[in-house]
Order: sequence, then structure tokens, then C-alpha cells
Amino acid sequence: MHAATITGQVRSLLRQTTLDAACSVLPTETGGTLVHARLDPVDGSPHWTLT
Repeated sequence: MHAATITGQVRSLLRQTTLDAACSVLPTETGGTLVHARLDPVDGSPHWTLT
């Protein structure tokens, strides 16, 4: 599980580095989108709440 977590973090880092490099050479304005979400289990239920 630990190795999968590290692999996911490295993949995200490489993806961001590639995006940064592309934005520095493309003739477009830099922009971004952020989505912040939280998943919480509902007590005593198999359901989850997305906030």
C-alpha cells in the first residue's frame, strides 16, 4: 500500500512538471482549476457523504 501511495505521488509530480513545461512554451495564458472535496463515511451505513 505504501509503494502505491508513493507511486501515485510521483505520477502527480511528473504530470504537474510536464504541465508547467508546456505552459512555459505555449502562447496561452496560464490558468488552473481546483476542486476540493471531502468524503466522509455515514455512521452505521455503507454510504458516504461528499462535501
